[in-house]
Amino acid sequence: STFTGANGEVTVDTTNKTLRVHDGVTVGGHVVGAVEDTLTSDSASKGLSARQGKVLGDRDFGIWQNWQDVLGSRVKDVAYVNSTGKAISVIVHGQPSNLAERLILVVNNLIICDQSIDGEGNETNVIVSGIIPVGAAYYVTTTAPQTTITRWVELR
Repeated sequence: STFTGANGEVTVDTTNKTLRVHDGVTVGGHVVGAVEDTLTSDSASKGLSARQGKVLGDRDFGIWQNWQDVLGSRVKDVAYVNSTGKAISVIVHGQPSNLAERLILVVNNLIICDQSIDGEGNETNVIVSGIIPVGAAYYVTTTAPQTTITRWVELR
């Protein structure tokens, strides 16, 4: 643009679909509320486009996800696959019998959380938790069959 507006004058750039505020000196003025429409931008002064926001929201952990009680649909020693398209968080509570036992969270055949249960029965509760990547298989197991899973929640 070759236009130099008066100080404080606002114009609409119909070519670039932007608002411009003028200072009486700068040719073309200054773009107001510029939106950077590339996901690789390093601009700290430009806002996200709706497309960028959706891409980031669809991808980022915790965005548009809710805690869900999945105890009724989960069983220890059964592998599940995170097919949500986003990483999920898993928290599992276990209650032992009167034996020393372990509660273990396994992701893609790697133990990521392992808690010992000292075997004090109903007075003891142990928790394992972890982040499950997209497409990863995960399960909870114990070293003794008497351990009862009392809570299984997932942020998904």
